[in-house]
Amino acid sequence: MKCILSVTFFMLFGLNLIGQTKIFSTTEYKTGIYKTYQEFLNNSPSIPFDYEFKEKNMKYGLFGFGGSVPVNYVKVKNKKGKEIGHVFGFSDGKKVFINPGSPILSSNARFYNCQFIYNFCYFKYLSTLTTSVGSQSSSSHSLGQGLIDMENNKAVELDKDSLRELISSDKELLAAFEAESNKNTTLFDYFKKFLNRQQADQEVTP
Repeated sequence: MKCILSVTFFMLFGLNLIGQTKIFSTTEYKTGIYKTYQEFLNNSPSIPFDYEFKEKNMKYGLFGFGGSVPVNYVKVKNKKGKEIGHVFGFSDGKKVFINPGSPILSSNARFYNCQFIYNFCYFKYLSTLTTSVGSQSSSSHSLGQGLIDMENNKAVELDKDSLRELISSDKELLAAFEAESNKNTTLFDYFKKFLNRQQADQEVTP
């Protein structure tokens, strides 16, 4: 499966997390800033979060007609952001926001909503594309979908190929996906169906 962009936290295999309560096993998120993926995973932010943040719906696709994604920005002064440095994300105690690229904290750094489903974190993110014609340039955004498997400390970009690999053991579901005419719009739906079916099978297995 294809790894997400230039994410730096994939070298986490073999982490000793015995005794830690992982963030996907709770709904009580500790308020604070996650400096690292480990802090995010363990629900143990190391920096207090006493900043305001704003959510902005940013459009993607040609002329912005593809749809929109909520993007969160922390209102922090540049000097303070540089002092804090690279961060994986933050929580306001109610929701969790991440950027696996671990940008330096600033008022321009983007953070995306993390949706937990079993041991996975799902998030939509945007990539910026800049095109130039002569002296003129324009920017647009393209949509990406990411998955972090927090039990195995792996992350992939959720696309048609990675979904096929993920659900390959469920032949019926895979066949239904292949019959879809617009597969890109159904990726997360099929991923959720697969996890729910796997969970149901485990519950009925003696």
